[in-house]
Amino acid sequence: MISILVNFLHSKITEITELSQLENLKLKLGLECVMRQLILAILVFAVALVYGVLGEAIVFWLVFAAVRSVAGGAHLKNGAACTIATTIIIVGGTVMALNIPYSIFSWAVIVPLSLFIVFKFAPKYSENYPIKYDQIQKIKIQTILLILLLDTTGILVQNKWTNIILCAVLAELITVIPGENHTS
Repeated sequence: MISILVNFLHSKITEITELSQLENLKLKLGLECVMRQLILAILVFAVALVYGVLGEAIVFWLVFAAVRSVAGGAHLKNGAACTIATTIIIVGGTVMALNIPYSIFSWAVIVPLSLFIVFKFAPKYSENYPIKYDQIQKIKIQTILLILLLDTTGILVQNKWTNIILCAVLAELITVIPGENHTS
């Protein structure tokens, strides 16, 4: 299904633009990645809609993605496992966050735990996304600043969004723990 759509889009684009062999490969790979992410998003948000948490799941995903963009995280071996895990993390995390009563205790546990995980394990990239050794400290600082900004925002709001933000940050950082760092 994805390959049919990718080939169709690729043919339409190459009808109007001449590309080198390398550009063609990059275009196909890019289209395939976009299609996979689009299908994943549709599936996750459809499940969230069924559970009645669509808006909250979108915020959870955005926070999760923002932290993942700097902290990295574990990658699963195939698309089906990734789809299942992402759906469980986003929808399950959202439902869980909505069912945890907000308290200063939850904040006092989640924020320090998040920062500990960053100090100890982040950044984490897969072997497909190695990072240079000299970039580690810069990325770690960016991750800490982003987490502090998100957690502070969540704490200032002090409603259901607080738990959504705090739980999304923590859920993403848990994916940083498994395996070894792959730095070069």
